[in-house]
Amino acid sequence: QIVGLSATLPNAHRLAAWMESVTGRKSILVEAGGKRPVPLRYYFASKRDFSPLFRDVEAGPGADHGLLGLRGDGTANTPKKLKGMKEKGKLTADDNNALPRGLELHPTLQSSLERRLASIDRRIQKIVERESYDDYGGSFISAREKRRMKDNMLKAELKKSVP
Repeated sequence: QIVGLSATLPNAHRLAAWMESVTGRKSILVEAGGKRPVPLRYYFASKRDFSPLFRDVEAGPGADHGLLGLRGDGTANTPKKLKGMKEKGKLTADDNNALPRGLELHPTLQSSLERRLASIDRRIQKIVERESYDDYGGSFISAREKRRMKDNMLKAELKKSVP
């Protein structure tokens, strides 16, 4: 006996007919009408934990709360709208991206990211202090090189944390 479950199978009838012809047994196709029988949830898995990806656990493409996250928080901010908010002084440090509140990174993941970035910043600062000063006290490492170092270190950290 075969029991199959798929959330996105456009040709379920053809698959059922094929399985019937191959096995010689009657195939029964059960379809849920309207709502998904198994809700979509987005999670981030690392070697340390398994936590929701978005602030709103039921948000995301195809999920109950949809692509915009919390249905009550309006639409996503466009770059033009963000620019207007900046000019009017209505943009805070938390509003620097164009994502609705429901699709923001989950607080546990956000704090983990901030800890990693702080650690990387400290490592870069040590490198700068140790190796980048010439006889006149000036820095050899440019801001661009520091950004590259930070990006590379962050990629290495992420590679280590993902199973």
